[in-house]
Amino acid sequence: MNAYLILRDIRPAQNRYRVYEIRIGSVRMQGQEHYSVVLAWGRAGYQKRRQVFLLDSLEKVEKLLKPVLRTRYRHGYQLADKSRSFPYYPILEEFRKADPLPSQQLSLFG
Repeated sequence: MNAYLILRDIRPAQNRYRVYEIRIGSVRMQGQEHYSVVLAWGRAGYQKRRQVFLLDSLEKVEKLLKPVLRTRYRHGYQLADKSRSFPYYPILEEFRKADPLPSQQLSLFG
């Protein structure tokens, strides 16, 4: 599994240009499936802060991501992009679809 979700909060009048990205990958270690979750956030166009987690089940991935997504929603983030393989969470339906921006502003890992 290789999945990603990009959220953003762009409000020029408030000088706010925030981007939040979640990436989920699966790795096989010692015969068991593990999941890496990378959270990256910061100002669009600048180097991002990152936090990396290695979890041993999708249930733990869900437990990690649900509060993250709720917080980003409450802070006004909008859905900028999402891979088809990103797991479904009901809160994702609440996010407003963001207007398109130039791709270089959204790239966190490139």
